[in-house]
Amino acid sequence: MDSREKSFDTAIGTSKLMITLSTAVLAFCVAIVNVQSGVQTIFTPDVISQKVMLTIIFAFLIGSIAMGAWMQLGVTHILSVATHEAPPDIWSVKIRVPFMFQFCLFILGMAILAGYGVWKLYG
Repeated sequence: MDSREKSFDTAIGTSKLMITLSTAVLAFCVAIVNVQSGVQTIFTPDVISQKVMLTIIFAFLIGSIAMGAWMQLGVTHILSVATHEAPPDIWSVKIRVPFMFQFCLFILGMAILAGYGVWKLYG
């Protein structure tokens, strides 16, 4: 396996990992954050700003999952049209742009989730 193949495998693996982590965190948040009135958990939003914060977190994580799927489709396209004369390029815009969006949305979602947790625990 040459370095070009390894770079594609690494990018695909990283994207799949972020899809898995985003899905798991999203499922965990939906399970642990109880929005039923009168039933409180430690992460239940108390004020409207906390509900907005959770909505933003969910949107970022769902966006990360969508960008990961877009990135996977981009890799599939780049690999399918590659020829010996024009080998596949991991830095193609069809791969790089959705991967950057996926990464940024994932990091932002996790950072805001950490802030929400700190706010609920110590606020």
